[in-house]
Amino acid sequence: MAKGVRHLAIIASILFLVLISMPTVMAVQKTGHIVLLAVYNEGGKFTGSPADLQLEIKPGNGRVFIETIPLSKVDTQISTRFAEQIACQFAEAECDKYDFFYT
Repeated sequence: MAKGVRHLAIIASILFLVLISMPTVMAVQKTGHIVLLAVYNEGGKFTGSPADLQLEIKPGNGRVFIETIPLSKVDTQISTRFAEQIACQFAEAECDKYDFFYT
């Protein structure tokens, strides 16, 4: 899979998760779950597989946390931040009062 397509798939998947989870931002603490298509590089060969992604939103200071096994690359980390920002703008929510935890 081409690098650009892989990045687009990751960003779109995370954005989708955040968008469907945004109504929960108005509550004190909520969670969301989605199965994503993950791509990993093993010896120059790209392989795809399903991956579970959990989102937990808690009162906080507008921070975004991500826990991945194995460790993710920077593009995945950036995608979670972009997804949070876009979803907050879309929902017109004050996300600086909530922390987003992706696992």
